[in-house]
Amino acid sequence: MLLAEALRVADEVYHRLKPHCGKIVVAGSIRRQKDEIRDIDIVLIPANPGQLSQEIDRLGPPMKDGQKLRRVNYKGAQVDIYYASPQTWATLLLIPAAAFVRPLALLSGVRADPHFTPSPRAPDRADPVSGRPAPQTLSESAARPCQ
Repeated sequence: MLLAEALRVADEVYHRLKPHCGKIVVAGSIRRQKDEIRDIDIVLIPANPGQLSQEIDRLGPPMKDGQKLRRVNYKGAQVDIYYASPQTWATLLLIPAAAFVRPLALLSGVRADPHFTPSPRAPDRADPVSGRPAPQTLSESAARPCQ
């Protein structure tokens, strides 16, 4: 699906789940503002797990129902909901970008740099949730204080 449609669907899911979360963010290819979106990734820390689970059940039929990942079909879009803790929050936000960039570099014959950190979003675009300018690298993002 195109980015505009994915943003609309992600916004609906975000606002339905937000009341039951301590922290929630739209992540993955939407956060990186890719033109074509395969699925919608949401990372959250539950505040009320029981109510959150009920709301996720109301989103649509489950495609995967695990303790750390729930996948549902919402209005024809695959939505991956990743459960995080304060300790795993940053890691879950970084995994999709790092998992894509490193194998790509290896396939193209580029030696992997252990200090390389891929940008989670295009540097000339804003964060779709907060509206703030995107950081140039993940290390800049990590250096910002949480709000």
